[in-house]
Amino acid sequence: MFRKAVLAILVTASPASPILAKQTFTAYEGKEQIIEAGGGTRVTKDGVDFWTSGTPTKRSKVIGRLMDRRGTGAFHGDAVGSKRIAQIVKEAGGDAVIIAGQRQDQNGYIFTGNMAVAAKKQFTEMVVLKYLD
Repeated sequence: MFRKAVLAILVTASPASPILAKQTFTAYEGKEQIIEAGGGTRVTKDGVDFWTSGTPTKRSKVIGRLMDRRGTGAFHGDAVGSKRIAQIVKEAGGDAVIIAGQRQDQNGYIFTGNMAVAAKKQFTEMVVLKYLD
């Protein structure tokens, strides 16, 4: 029982914890950037389109950039379809994001008894869009 409690504490307090997921929105400034209608693949969650490839089928204006940093694994979820990301996009006045890039970095190990598990972070960069049509 004690080992399970220690493992639970290590998982929730580790650098890869979903509690430490962080999103940073930066508004776009400069000459208006318009993306013409194209096509691709998307996932729609909580009223926001997450374009995982290609570009939206509607003419769009770039309104900012969103960076998501979170752990990896079953307990951490994914940036694509995240309720928190959808909320940030809506608060910024956006309708959609284009996934511009993803990468994983290993930042240590979590030791539990006789086992070591790699602690990884996933970084997802998104372009935030406002539909024009």
